[in-house]
Amino acid sequence: MTIGIIYARGHTLAGLRIRHHDDGSPRRWSHCGVLDGDGVWEARWPGGVRRTPRDKFDRRYSESVVVEYAVPYPVAAIDCARSLDGAPYPWLTVLGRLVRVHIDQDGPHCAEYVELVLAAGGLPRWRAAPHLVTPNSSFNNLMGVT
Repeated sequence: MTIGIIYARGHTLAGLRIRHHDDGSPRRWSHCGVLDGDGVWEARWPGGVRRTPRDKFDRRYSESVVVEYAVPYPVAAIDCARSLDGAPYPWLTVLGRLVRVHIDQDGPHCAEYVELVLAAGGLPRWRAAPHLVTPNSSFNNLMGVT
């Protein structure tokens, strides 16, 4: 069974900074979310984790791609996505990410939302330093890009 992750590219200043956070390349994505029916679970400032209708999500971004990941426990992954509804956006952690300093605001928080959901589905976490997880690192690691 699979779970759908949508990666998107925004053209805001924040999106530009997120895309260029990683040292590696390609640096294409500034946002990602978890597909759930006709909606997308995502972590956004200032609202935190919430479910957004897919058409509204698509209008916000200039480009997106859906990747289906095979996970051992897809129901657990979606349950995890739903259980984080309303979790606050960790703006201090993101601020630390921008200056490459680890500020762990909320423990396992929504900045690495997609990684947490995929881990609940049975995939291993891919970074020893979760504050370095970005949409690009998620896409590159899970797609085998080096």
